[in-house]
Amino acid sequence: TDLQAAIGVAQLNQLGEFLEKRASLAAVYREHLPQELFTLPTVPDGRTHVYYRFVVRLPRGLQSADDFGSSRLAHRGVHCRKPVFRPLHRYLELPDFPASDDVDAAAISLPIHPTLNDDTVRQVAQILHEELR
Repeated sequence: TDLQAAIGVAQLNQLGEFLEKRASLAAVYREHLPQELFTLPTVPDGRTHVYYRFVVRLPRGLQSADDFGSSRLAHRGVHCRKPVFRPLHRYLELPDFPASDDVDAAAISLPIHPTLNDDTVRQVAQILHEELR
């Protein structure tokens, strides 16, 4: 609609600011999430990341990431979700892809949107760390 287009154009005018804010929040996560517990997103040399999502892989042996996010984290006010609803091979009914299934079971998308602030991201990182002890 015209209204949606107007909102979209206004949002595009702020895209640079949104991307900078997401990169800043990602830096806070990187600083406060222990890398011995989490596999963090990587950024190849010479590239940048828009951090549409901040997906981390939880340690092996933990309950599924979906259960961890929806029960333990949500109970503490941290709303995480799976990065994708279901892996593509499951939609296409293809044979097993064990690596994809492993990632699907262990990956969780942490909150990272421009309305968050550094203190909130530090708090999310602290709660994650506490829940994994």
